[in-house]
Parts: sequence; structure tokens; C-alpha cells
Amino acid sequence: MYYDALSRNTVKITLTGKDMKDYAIRSESLRARTAESKRSLTSFLKKFQSESSLFPDHSAERLFLEAFPSEDGGCVLYVSTLGTDVLPPPENERKSAPLMCRTDDLGSAARLCRSLTGLVRSSCLYRLGSSYCLIIKVSAQKSGLASHILGEYGGISDDPTDIACVTEHGTPICRSGAVSRLSALC
Repeated sequence: MYYDALSRNTVKITLTGKDMKDYAIRSESLRARTAESKRSLTSFLKKFQSESSLFPDHSAERLFLEAFPSEDGGCVLYVSTLGTDVLPPPENERKSAPLMCRTDDLGSAARLCRSLTGLVRSSCLYRLGSSYCLIIKVSAQKSGLASHILGEYGGISDDPTDIACVTEHGTPICRSGAVSRLSALC
């Protein structure tokens, strides 16, 4: 099964022939649009909702659904909420954005944390080589201020690849609450 968010209220779901068997959906009943197809698609949508974060507050019976059987035994489904915004917000509207700052010594990291008190939602500290890497999440509204503060103490990055590299290869010093814990050291 593959799914793509086409808009904030529509998802395209592609089911293979195997998926159809697993979810007990028959392509013949989809073509005939029978009560059996409605029951099987409603059951599928309930399972889909429980396995994904899409359409969390909507009853499967209240979603608009279009089903198109394909020649390979699968089908393509379009599921919509008919105009309500329920999908996760686009990348540029997310509530928190991770930022990372590399400093050369623990004292600088502690002073940085003291400067960030009250701005961050979550924070962790890693050591990678001779650098200390503070990773924070802040609201979109506070990211500009947080970036300015981070830049005063070291090199900053918002690149997910850089951040993932540090979390994968670095040594964790403080996995959560680093800002509050380190700011207490100053």
C-alpha cells in the first residue's frame, strides 16, 4: 500500500492485489458498487486511520471516497474530508523546527543554554569529536530569535541530515531537557 497527500484534505491510496486480499476488498464489488464494497471500504478506512495519522477526528463513514479498480487486481482510492483541514500542515507551517549549534567547549554550551531558557520546546546535547552539539526544537515564531542566539555561540544548522548525523554518530550527553539542565551549571 502506498499513499500520498494530494492536498490538505485529500489522500490518494494505491492498493496492490495483495493489499486487496489482506483487507478483504474485492475488485468485482468495487465495480458493482455494492453494499459489500461499502462495508469492506469502511472497514479498510478504519484500519487505515488507526495505522496512520491522517483523518484522526473523522468517522470513516463521513469521509468522501472514490475507488477505481486497476487491471493488476489492485485499486486506487481517493479519500477526502470535503474541505476541512485535517492533514498535517505543510513543511513551512510545522509547529517546531529543529536547529543545531556546534560549540567547542561545554562552558559555551552551558551559557548558550542559559540564553535559550524559555524559548525551546525540547533540547538534547551530543558530543561529536571535539564539538558539543546542542539540538533544539522551537516554535516557528521563535526560530528567528533562536537562530540569532545560536549564531552567537557557534555554527548553526537546520539541515536534517546534519542533525541526524550527530544523533547517530555522536555521544549523547543529555537526551532531553538539555537547556534547563545545562543552564543550571552557569
